[in-house]
Amino acid sequence: MSCPVVAVTRRRRSDENRWGDEVTVESGTAPDWSSVRGVLLDVGGVLVVPRPDGLADVVKPFGGTGRREDLVRAHLFAMARADSPAGFDWGTYYPELVHTAGVPDAARDECAREVQHAARTVPFWWSEQLPGSAQALRVLVEMLPVGIVSNSDGTVQDMLATIGVCQVGPGAGAEVRTIVDSAVVGVSKPDPAIFAPALGALGLPAGSVAYVGDTVAFDVTGATAAGLLPIHVDALGLCPAPEGHAHVESLGEFVEALAAGRD
Repeated sequence: MSCPVVAVTRRRRSDENRWGDEVTVESGTAPDWSSVRGVLLDVGGVLVVPRPDGLADVVKPFGGTGRREDLVRAHLFAMARADSPAGFDWGTYYPELVHTAGVPDAARDECAREVQHAARTVPFWWSEQLPGSAQALRVLVEMLPVGIVSNSDGTVQDMLATIGVCQVGPGAGAEVRTIVDSAVVGVSKPDPAIFAPALGALGLPAGSVAYVGDTVAFDVTGATAAGLLPIHVDALGLCPAPEGHAHVESLGEFVEALAAGRD
């Protein structure tokens, strides 16, 4: 696998203007896709996002939007604003989410607390499928061994099976080799130890496996420390540290690039 792997050319929107002017993040070389023999995937931001209907129930009474597209975009923007190589700041994520969802500043903190409470207590809060993600996963499992590695609460395996995205063994979704939930194994990203059981299930060395996730703090940092090839799903082009790893806009784009690079 070629090194170093750096960001592919992407568009990046300015923080100051939110959805306004775009700037370009220049790139170096793309990954050597032909050397990838297996893939591990994050769940949040790659396969699913928080349910817009659940978010709408919380933010609308505070003056926020109820539109699905706006709420998904608000989540993606807030994730990027809270992300950094130094760590992920949930204290930034929730206020940014509700602010970008249209909640007035006077109600922002109270609404942010309500969203945080819902995220902790509502079953399957992270269960809205990203468009095309399930189909991309079905294509991917036909190409290579695939597993899931997620920071979760012990329910990610049930959630993915319930919504028909994937499961270990035959079922309604794509058949993956393993699903590693941080609450079950007792270690969370970015600790590289969380990848060990998944690599064992794939039967592959870390250096031949790509890890696809939606944050620098958890996913790029953890995968790099474990010796995997980090792929950042950066849907809005807002990566806080764009150099040194590859970017894609979606799982579908990753699968297309991987297939093209292996031809």
